Amino acid sequence: MCDLPFSKDIKIPIIRVNIYERSKDGVILPVVSYSAAGSPLSTQERFEENIVVPKRYAKGKNVIAVKIRGDSMKDIGIDDESVVLVKTSSNFKSGIIGIVTLGDQYDFGTTCKKIVYEKGNYRLISLNSEKNYDDFFVKEGQLRYVGEVVGIYEVETD
Repeated sequence: MCDLPFSKDIKIPIIRVNIYERSKDGVILPVVSYSAAGSPLSTQERFEENIVVPKRYAKGKNVIAVKIRGDSMKDIGIDDESVVLVKTSSNFKSGIIGIVTLGDQYDFGTTCKKIVYEKGNYRLISLNSEKNYDDFFVKEGQLRYVGEVVGIYEVETD
């Protein structure tokens, strides 16, 4: 688990899969697109690769895999080129790490942030203490919640 010194309630499991055993008792998930971890990145849903994750992380849970571009979530272990597991849902809970799509018709781009709902607006917070990125503020109706990040996928080669 990744544990932040300034926010004890944010923990994202790291799902380490041995490259030689990854096909045993697992669920195949397509990595469907990119999302920024920084300024929203215009994306089109597309297939990148397949990954295999343990059943307990994906079976029957509406989970997708998304590759991240950028370093704004580095403090919780989400680096540039990380693959994260996202539990898709329309039920948003303030304070989670999630993927959102921004723009008038949700076509501006996607980003991965800590999402906090404040007085009719969403605050999208970066978690990179080295770079101190500014928060984004988005009005209600300008954001579509994709889902919550529930894991960081890593492949072990040993």
